[in-house]
Amino acid sequence: MVFLDATLFWGVPKHIHGDHGVENLYTAQWIENYQGVLSNPYIWGQSVHNTRAERMWVETSRSWCDHWYEFFMELEASYGLDHDNSSHIWLLQCLFLAKIDEQACLWVDDWNNHKIPLEGKRPESPYNMWIESQLMDGMRGLQHVSPTDPHHVDPFAAIPNMGVNSDILTLLEQRHQGLTPETLLTTFLEVLAESLAYVPCEPPNCPLTPEEVDVLDRTIATSPGMGDESGLGRRVLWIHAL
Repeated sequence: MVFLDATLFWGVPKHIHGDHGVENLYTAQWIENYQGVLSNPYIWGQSVHNTRAERMWVETSRSWCDHWYEFFMELEASYGLDHDNSSHIWLLQCLFLAKIDEQACLWVDDWNNHKIPLEGKRPESPYNMWIESQLMDGMRGLQHVSPTDPHHVDPFAAIPNMGVNSDILTLLEQRHQGLTPETLLTTFLEVLAESLAYVPCEPPNCPLTPEEVDVLDRTIATSPGMGDESGLGRRVLWIHAL
């Protein structure tokens, strides 16, 4: 859904380059359904070969992700956070997710407008390079999906064979000649699991009753750490909420 939300603002790209992670399957199937399979809109490949994306991840981590990583590690080491406790994960999101999202949006704006040195050219921002490329190489990414578009409302209703790609089908054909129809589906799922990386990120359910949520909200509102963006303030807020 993050990708679909981005299309509302930035438009639908002609091509996407991504690796074989399970988190990318829905994006790949959606763009193929929208642009057409014959146009090869999703380009599969190892992320380590996408040096621009890898460099951007380095900058993302260094600019703000590492700060939150170190903060959460500190909470786990010294302030009672248990990353295996879904209630603790819910509380983390309740306290800090909005601030993390805010910082992410600020970083995106900074990145899109920062100057990049270019060989033989004047420095340009990613946003300006995108605009200039529209003029020189042709228009693209200008198809915007509206919130009421069926592709956004029910994005996978018309998409068959979720997660199937030519690499997996070739692997199946090579490994499992002569399989009976009864065992083909089981074998496919096994091969799919071997071929793709998967990190489950299910959102935690609220462990509190509505009355308990009200108590928590009042506790947070009166905490000395509320509104304090320093590391100390956030630690105090976590301790009081926990």
